[in-house]
Amino acid sequence: MSPIEIELRKSQWSPTWYWRIVSSNGQIMATSESYWDRQEAIRAVVSVQAGALAAPFRELTDRETADSLVSTNPRLGVGQRGSFPDAARRPECVSRPSPAGP
Repeated sequence: MSPIEIELRKSQWSPTWYWRIVSSNGQIMATSESYWDRQEAIRAVVSVQAGALAAPFRELTDRETADSLVSTNPRLGVGQRGSFPDAARRPECVSRPSPAGP
């Protein structure tokens, strides 16, 4: 097994597909959005594989991270936080120190 794998999975609860990146110890590192079409999910995996190494690293402040979770869903109203009212306090939304550069 390589250090990480990308799994393509069918949802148990809906007729959608998603992918996730899993480390060699079984930890889920990332999960995609849902795709209605299996081929769309596969295209997204290929896109992630192609672009991951060249992707720039960007560290956000806690405020920028919380602001990025503000809803643009018209049913909630632009700017409302929807299901993320505590985004700045959630561990996965807190920025981490960037790795040491060269």
